[in-house]
Amino acid sequence: SLNAQVTNAVAHAVFPLAAALAAAPGPIISFALGAKWAEAAPALRWLALGLLAQPLLFSQNWLLISQGRGGRLLALAAANLALLLALCFALRGGGIEGIACAMGVATVLVSLPGIVWATRQSPVALETVAGALAVPLALAAAFGLLLRGALILLGAASNVRIFEALLAAAAAWSLLALAWRPSRREWLVGVQS
Repeated sequence: SLNAQVTNAVAHAVFPLAAALAAAPGPIISFALGAKWAEAAPALRWLALGLLAQPLLFSQNWLLISQGRGGRLLALAAANLALLLALCFALRGGGIEGIACAMGVATVLVSLPGIVWATRQSPVALETVAGALAVPLALAAAFGLLLRGALILLGAASNVRIFEALLAAAAAWSLLALAWRPSRREWLVGVQS
């Protein structure tokens, strides 16, 4: 289905970024924003969790809007807001990391039942959406591991080393993605669409 193809494309774009932010938030934030931002690294890891849920939210919203089920979308948005506010209040003592945790956890906790609810009475099955996310999720996990390994081997003492580690991980990940038949097939479908 078109929904599954677009969800798959969004996941291929978003999941590697989320994996990188979860695997190496300190070096990435130091590289991107400077060493003075290093204390924000734990918050970035929590925000990466919420980033992983974005393809689910995208698919959920698309399904609900295209089928004229705006009431369900409103209910999910209200549940997300209520959960986010409750978690922010509960975790407020954790400072910015607590708020980031609340945002990441709330997004995941609403997106999982949300996609189940969106696929009920829908021509798009939950298994179709899950299938669209499987390969990008596996590739993202591989990218996170490759990045961690590159940072261990090359070090993260300077922006040059961090950049080299990012390039090495991206190159190895690209070769893996091109060599793995399911990934190659999905990328070709995405390019041809």
